Amino acid sequence: MDRFFVKSDGQYVVAVGGNRRAEDYGPDAVEVPERPGPGWVWRNGEWIDETPPPPPPSLSPPQFEYLLAVSGFGDVWEAVQAGAKASGDMQTYATLRAERARSRYELDSTLKMIAALDRVIAAAAPDADVSEATITAAWMKAAEFKGAAG
Repeated sequence: MDRFFVKSDGQYVVAVGGNRRAEDYGPDAVEVPERPGPGWVWRNGEWIDETPPPPPPSLSPPQFEYLLAVSGFGDVWEAVQAGAKASGDMQTYATLRAERARSRYELDSTLKMIAALDRVIAAAAPDADVSEATITAAWMKAAEFKGAAG
């Protein structure tokens, strides 16, 4: 019968055959019930699930267009892009054009782009809510979009 221990540094140990004792793993090691899964940690006498959440899904181009429409971020994007072109800021203009042409979209990259353009966005659309919480909520909704027939 296997026995299970947690060492003072938090390392989980499985003693196959059950011939070991907690002391064999150091003075502060404790015998514990079997760990429920790889993301669980032993804390204050119980297993706590600290499994990180899965990453947000990637969006396809139609899903990203849905995100832009449902969140209102599309109007912001268009305003920033038009303003950049009109002012001769071809770097920002080209970046926005290229970003819009992706084959897949990642939430982290999108949030980083928004953060990098925060001053430009604030100037072009001062009342727009492009907060991380708003974009993330719209992202999750867009990830469920399967098209008009879906």
